[in-house]
Amino acid sequence: MPRGQGANTPLRHMRIEDDVWTPFTKATKASSSNNSQITREFMAWFARLPGAKLPKRPPASDPGRQPEGDQARPENQNDRKQ
Repeated sequence: MPRGQGANTPLRHMRIEDDVWTPFTKATKASSSNNSQITREFMAWFARLPGAKLPKRPPASDPGRQPEGDQARPENQNDRKQ
């Protein structure tokens, strides 16, 4: 059974606003995944676990729109490739 799936995985509780949760749920469905799987993948990537990759996002519904989260953040300058 893949990691994170099954009765032996501890249940975690998080507070997430509806204006984030609702579009996140739509995006995970559009990418043929689910909230738990994408959250696990992101957390593993963020924690720099071996072999972890940033989850692939579904195409934007409005190709001309770039969400704020896609812009480079100044505090992450050390993570950018030079």
